[in-house]
Amino acid sequence: MKINQSLAGTTFGFVLFFACPGNAGAQTLFYDDFEQFAGGTDLTGTSYVPASGPSSASVVTSVQNGTPTIKATNFLGSCWALFDNSAATNKNQYKGSFPSVQTNQPLQVTWKMWIQATNPGLGMFLVSIPTSDPTANFNPPLAFMDTGCIVALTNGTSVQTLIGTWGPLAGTIMTNVLILDYPGRTFSYSLNGQRLATFPLGLYFTNVVGAVYFNGFERSPGSLGNRFALDEVRVELGLPPLTLAIDWSNSLPRLSVFGEIGSHFALEYVSALAASNSWQSLLTNTLSSGPLILTDTNASGVSSRFYRARGMP
Repeated sequence: MKINQSLAGTTFGFVLFFACPGNAGAQTLFYDDFEQFAGGTDLTGTSYVPASGPSSASVVTSVQNGTPTIKATNFLGSCWALFDNSAATNKNQYKGSFPSVQTNQPLQVTWKMWIQATNPGLGMFLVSIPTSDPTANFNPPLAFMDTGCIVALTNGTSVQTLIGTWGPLAGTIMTNVLILDYPGRTFSYSLNGQRLATFPLGLYFTNVVGAVYFNGFERSPGSLGNRFALDEVRVELGLPPLTLAIDWSNSLPRLSVFGEIGSHFALEYVSALAASNSWQSLLTNTLSSGPLILTDTNASGVSSRFYRARGMP
């Protein structure tokens, strides 16, 4: 399922935005940027309402094993939640609850992440959502292994698929996007704007979701410990819409189409807007990495031209 949103602009240099009926932008269900906390604040075992998100959202942090901490830390240019699992046998958890439980809705989970270093141990950082299997009720769709691997879990812990690596990004800010398309029964993950995988949602994933979980997991035999950090955790209802921007390249209109990586779209144009338009095809494509940029060389000498990007199945 894709949000079918159209946007348009003209070669006169301004951009018109309009949406088809029923295609509202994504609704934020949860957002936490930790900026309400002073650096060094101990968040271990706390319950609070994120100052930056919906007032009815909430956070609970807890320790499941050992003596790890979660602390607000001023580094990397802002305030982050630092999971200090530097000792082995530690496990702690961050649970972000939405204002209301969502049933069979597409969800987009985004967060910034920092992992201190790779090591050969069996520890990991997990992203989890509730599942319908009571014996595996928080199995994660994603695991960031201490070895530097990123693993997708598509059918409980028994099926683990290597989809990429974060190792070269150790000690840097990583931007993450997890799309949970419950109506379409798929999930996808992108790291720093590059889509790494799209998989079917396993049968154990329920379509009733009220929270998202992050776990620092260093309690497995052979774990060596690690430090992880989170910032700008956001959950939105709905898939991201397409957006269209226009600028100039050698007196020709240059178009930039933005949207979810993997979005299929049609780029179209007309010479004038009317009550009934016959839009002409300029390009049909799929976003593979970042925005698609196209210069319309056929617009040379044209007095006006309107454009729109239209989502397609």
